[in-house]
Amino acid sequence: MESVATAACAALCVGCLTYITLIVCRTFASSTGAHGPAKLPGPRGWPFVGYLRAIEKPDCATYRQWSDDYKSDILGVNMLGTNVVIANTLEVANELLETRSAIYSDRSSTGLTMLRDLVGFSWMIAHARYDSYWRDARKMASQAFHSQAIVRYRPAEMKATLKFLLNLMDAPDDFRGYIK
Repeated sequence: MESVATAACAALCVGCLTYITLIVCRTFASSTGAHGPAKLPGPRGWPFVGYLRAIEKPDCATYRQWSDDYKSDILGVNMLGTNVVIANTLEVANELLETRSAIYSDRSSTGLTMLRDLVGFSWMIAHARYDSYWRDARKMASQAFHSQAIVRYRPAEMKATLKFLLNLMDAPDDFRGYIK
């Protein structure tokens, strides 16, 4: 009986030490070179959850104060594991979103790899990468669905609506079959 308790205690100690080691390594790891790009200035927050107060009450005055404290017009905050970039001036926002849009406008590959590559949904505009294919597909979709273009679909919509209503009047219990 003592050996089981000793083994459980040892396993608990190893687990706690591993957890503490991971937190220390993550907190004090270098943010440049082989470990990734340099981190933006900003409040660091707690391990694993980040800076939760930024989620509770996003406040322009707080962001401006951080900008003054960290002497930077661009800040980085981790909120529940998601890195958020805060641009505090119009010039920085224009630089990031207009001038460098080709770099930052692509969709995150996290979570989309399976849909895009494995399942084969890369042809869908919502899952496509921000490249020439996306721009061409977006242009075609815009031409087909803008407010003046959809007027030409009206006769087909009216015909389908009439057919649906007639079927519904004939057999209302088959409603689910009519909306497929």
